[in-house]
Amino acid sequence: YPSAPQATSSFWVYPPWSPINVKLTITSYVLSALIGGHIFAVRGPTWLLGHKAVEFSLVTFSIHYWPFIMAPYYVVFASAGAYHLAYGWSQALRLLLPARTLSSPSPLIRGLFKVEKGPVFNGLVAGFLAASVVAVVAFGDLLPGMNLSKERWNEYKTFFELIAPSFLLPWKK
Repeated sequence: YPSAPQATSSFWVYPPWSPINVKLTITSYVLSALIGGHIFAVRGPTWLLGHKAVEFSLVTFSIHYWPFIMAPYYVVFASAGAYHLAYGWSQALRLLLPARTLSSPSPLIRGLFKVEKGPVFNGLVAGFLAASVVAVVAFGDLLPGMNLSKERWNEYKTFFELIAPSFLLPWKK
C-alpha cells in the first residue's frame, strides 16, 4: 500500500495501519462508549425504576452534582451536534438549491456552501457553540431567575445509587 490515500469509486481508502485509520478507530470506540452511556443514563431511570420518561431536570441534576465532568460533556456534545447540523445544512442547500444560487453575487449565500473554511459556516458553528454554552449554564441553574424543577432529583439519586459506586455520589458523603 502506498502511504498516500488511493481514490476508489467515491471515497478515499487508507491502509488499515495508517495514522488516520488508527485515530478513527479510537474515536469510534470512544464515541460508541459515550453514546451507550448517554442512552443508559437517559433511559436507565425508566427501565430500572419504572417511572415516567426522563426530562431536562436530569441535565440540571448531573451538572449540579458533577459539574467538572458533565458541563464540558454537554458543551462538547452540543457543539458536535451544532457542527454536524451546520455541515448538513450546507450540504443540503448545495444539493437542493439551483446551481445559479451557488454563484450568487451575495457573499452570505456563497459562504453557506464553503463548508471547510467559509466565514459564514464558521460563524454558524461559533453561534451554535455559544448557544450551547448558554444552554449548559442555564440548565446548570447558574442564571439568575431560572426556576428549574428539582422534584424528581430523589428518583435520579435512587437510580445512580443502584448503578454507581458510592465514591461517585456526592450526596452520600
